[in-house]
Amino acid sequence: LATIIILCSLRRFLPVLQGFMNMPMWQPIAKLSYSAYLIHTSILILDFCQRSSPVAFSAGAFFFSFVSFVVCSLGAALCIYLLVEKPASNLQMKVLGGGGE
Repeated sequence: LATIIILCSLRRFLPVLQGFMNMPMWQPIAKLSYSAYLIHTSILILDFCQRSSPVAFSAGAFFFSFVSFVVCSLGAALCIYLLVEKPASNLQMKVLGGGGE
């Protein structure tokens, strides 16, 4: 995976993969992924600290927990983006001028 990333960043190799990774459909995921990464540990801690019994493994419960954690993390990331990142980006554009998002 690291080799693919390095080859794409050099802009000399893998033009098909680079074109795929530069598609606009990845923009929303890219904007939310880091915030989701930062917030997901807090969501996991909130969930596991509120449990009154030990966690028992079952495939259905694991899948439900995974989906709910992903949805909660992305929802919180969307809130962070709309309430913090986007206004800060707009303010930066007004103060410093120029292009960008």
